[in-house]
Amino acid sequence: HGMSLSIVALRGSVPQEWIQDYKSALGKYAGFSLGQRAQIQEIYKELSDPGGTKNSAAEADVVALGDAWLGPAIRLGLVQPVPHAEGQRWWRTLSPQWQTLMRRNAQGQPDARGQVYGAPFRWGATLIAYRHDRLIAHGGHPIVDWLDLLQPALRGRVAMTDSAREFMGIALKTMLCSHPARQQHTQNHSTKVTDTLGGTSLGFNATAAALAARGLGVEELTEAANA
Repeated sequence: HGMSLSIVALRGSVPQEWIQDYKSALGKYAGFSLGQRAQIQEIYKELSDPGGTKNSAAEADVVALGDAWLGPAIRLGLVQPVPHAEGQRWWRTLSPQWQTLMRRNAQGQPDARGQVYGAPFRWGATLIAYRHDRLIAHGGHPIVDWLDLLQPALRGRVAMTDSAREFMGIALKTMLCSHPARQQHTQNHSTKVTDTLGGTSLGFNATAAALAARGLGVEELTEAANA
């Protein structure tokens, strides 16, 4: 009897070519199943319910989770580290940035000495989309950076993804745009950033120490989030 592999992932995130490769690599007598969910939240919810059906994500060998969900899943013991990952070719070919993101401690936080909890297979960007004509009609000015989301004309009119990490990350971006240590100039009522604070960009996974080194603490982040 051959081995079997079950995967639960976001719908449309696993290319058909990969599925064929899996089946070919596993062999004729191996089992393979791919469960697809409309939202990552569904996968996380199934992981949190070990008493689900046999097709649940909690029963799968591999699941796909977004970065915002990985930390809580590790902290609650819903996922396990990848065994012997450092000895695998795919790990050695990852850039240091990806390796840093995949190494986590028991609390789910990035840790250079932590274990490997996943393999990144796709990424995306958070963008700002808006109707220029409607914003101008409401007395606003064009958006060229995150700080422009705080203009009075947009109060109560900004819709965001349902992710605390994204929300706090964007709050951090607005703070960096307005920080006095950054070189700025104003043109047509909009602020353009020409340099990074402290010479280093701060990402969404910046540690408390990295923020503190630039004069940013919990109070400042809370104030920006409530703006």
